[in-house]
Amino acid sequence: MIEIITQLGIMLLCLATIGLHVAKKNDTEVILYSMQSFAIIVLLVAALLQNSSLELLLIAAVTLGVKVIFAPIFFSKLIRRHKIKFESHTYANVPETLFALTALFLLINTQIFAPIINIAGDSREYLVLALWLIFASVLLMANRKGALSQATGVLSLENSIVAFGIFAGLEQSAALQMGILFDVSVWLVIAIVMVSMIYKHIGSLDVTKMKDLRG
Repeated sequence: MIEIITQLGIMLLCLATIGLHVAKKNDTEVILYSMQSFAIIVLLVAALLQNSSLELLLIAAVTLGVKVIFAPIFFSKLIRRHKIKFESHTYANVPETLFALTALFLLINTQIFAPIINIAGDSREYLVLALWLIFASVLLMANRKGALSQATGVLSLENSIVAFGIFAGLEQSAALQMGILFDVSVWLVIAIVMVSMIYKHIGSLDVTKMKDLRG
């Protein structure tokens, strides 16, 4: 049962991450980020069933509130307010992006990353995927032209690091996780305010249009 839940969580996480790379609309990205965050909750539930920890239950509940409910609502309001649904563009096209994602996966399976992967023991396959998700999220931030999309990439990276910590067996206290979630909440508010100011003064969130700005 636990193994099935874990497989469901990692599959949902990977599909959402790939979807973030090919999504063409900002509102679709918000939905996919919410889906990705829900996958983290699924992984936390699997860990909860294995360890029967009240701390994990608390973390899962707060994650649900902050990442699956709070963050998507804020981003959706921002999109509706500035009417920026069709401003999600990339430097590389979809085939090039998928090729890069495949190349990253093959690279992670080489001996270069073997010392990191081997710390997982029986969860080696899951840790490979979690490490790939980290690199995929970094690629997402680098490949997106929109400031809102890049903000989503940062949040995706945070989710990927959480997944890596789960499969690597890293001990993380509830206080640490709550502190991280609080930081994510504050970062969301700051990011949304900054994105709103950028759009108000420039009329676009395309970062390529900001390169010629002068102080």
